[in-house]
Amino acid sequence: MVIWIVLNACGFSKVDVYPFILLNLAFFLQAVYVTPLILLAQTRQADRDKMHAEADARHQEDLIVAIK
Repeated sequence: MVIWIVLNACGFSKVDVYPFILLNLAFFLQAVYVTPLILLAQTRQADRDKMHAEADARHQEDLIVAIK
């Protein structure tokens, strides 16, 4: 990314001159692709955390019953 900016800002390449429209487009497309994947991963992690919390609560209840 830095090489892309330096080459185009210094005038060595005229592919994507300042304001770097193609570079912004690449970042936008990457964000569009990655955002749903991140949201899915967060949802799955939240589900896993909920299941672990429920299992822990059941285990704690079983321990309390076993102690009495």
